[in-house]
Amino acid sequence: EDPEAVVVRPLLDGRVAEIRFRRGDDVAAVARDFVAAEGLNSGGGCDDAACVADLLAGHMASEAARPPGSGGAIGGGRPRALPPYSGHIDATLDESGGPGGGAGG
Repeated sequence: EDPEAVVVRPLLDGRVAEIRFRRGDDVAAVARDFVAAEGLNSGGGCDDAACVADLLAGHMASEAARPPGSGGAIGGGRPRALPPYSGHIDATLDESGGPGGGAGG
């Protein structure tokens, strides 16, 4: 398993997508490519693709900052469901100990 590999799993219209990247990658570029490939233009409090990409890039950067093997990596812990990126928010980050809800926008 690659310790530099990071996986983020956003929820898109009820299905879990997967974004794989490496620590040190340009997360903004990876997020833009993902948003374009998926045709996303709303969700997470956003109403355009650039905003969705920025939001995803933020989640990706914080996931990449976590120590390897500490969270959503395959084989280590539960997948973390990010907010849906094509409609309204009805999911929150799956973090133990934190209350669910309260996504602003």
